[in-house]
Amino acid sequence: MKTAIIILSIALLAGCSQRPAEIEPAPQVESTTPIPREQAIAIATKAHNMAYDRSGQIEVELKNGQYIVTFPIDKSTKPGTRYRGPDYAARIWLDAKTGEVLEAKVGG
Repeated sequence: MKTAIIILSIALLAGCSQRPAEIEPAPQVESTTPIPREQAIAIATKAHNMAYDRSGQIEVELKNGQYIVTFPIDKSTKPGTRYRGPDYAARIWLDAKTGEVLEAKVGG
């Protein structure tokens, strides 16, 4: 029994003295899927620091590999008048895969 334990111990120690095989890091592969809509809104909100109508709906459109995030503007007017301002408070274009801000327009 002692002999078996000694042989097993020597085998384990011999295995431990070997250098582990070097593992190559996994190659960085660009994602083929777009970031989530919520993340696109968060990035655009951070990039756009102007006021917008928070009671309105933020529009998000995915088109040609880009998110277009449109922030609403308050279009309320006095009774008897017509709104003549911009269609939106801001519009932000993002790369849909990376979230990089590509373009930003205010009040168009």
